Amino acid sequence: MTVARDDLFLAQPPGPRAAARFTCRPAGPRAVVITIEGEIDAANADNLSEFVAARVGEGERLILDCSAVTFFAVEGFSALQRITVMCAQAGATWVLVPSTSVSRVLTLCKREPADRPLRLVR
Repeated sequence: MTVARDDLFLAQPPGPRAAARFTCRPAGPRAVVITIEGEIDAANADNLSEFVAARVGEGERLILDCSAVTFFAVEGFSALQRITVMCAQAGATWVLVPSTSVSRVLTLCKREPADRPLRLVR
């Protein structure tokens, strides 16, 4: 089941896996917070980057709150790379609030502080 509205996306994969939920809310003038909950994997990583792409223009600043992500596959890392490019093209800045799962993948992908194109908030 997939539910989509302007401020909500819910992807429920088949089987016992948990859903991914994406929500967006304003965070002051020219800023938005996109909150990601659940699991990000090959089945929904493209949905994540598409959800963000549709909202990058809503603010010059984007906070991507992934603190409630319980599983983050390498496809999620690819989605973060696409988000980096989208924000750069739109002239937007963004920060990532990672969960332990997200931080683990960033470490495995060897995103050292010197070459990390995104800022982490811990």
